[in-house]
Amino acid sequence: MRDQGHVFHVEAFVQPRAGEEGTLDRLEDAAEAHKALDWKINDVVVMPVRELPETIADPAEASD
Repeated sequence: MRDQGHVFHVEAFVQPRAGEEGTLDRLEDAAEAHKALDWKINDVVVMPVRELPETIADPAEASD
């Protein structure tokens, strides 16, 4: 996320789950859902990737 004056620019990298497709409709829906979180979120880019960096925790492996 980057501050651009009084609004934010967000870049979200997503890894589709096995057997699911990152269709354009789903990616656009994800971007719109991010924008709806706060009025300051002005621009959102959702980029599908094959793998997330190792520094990002896998939510499937998270323990409560």
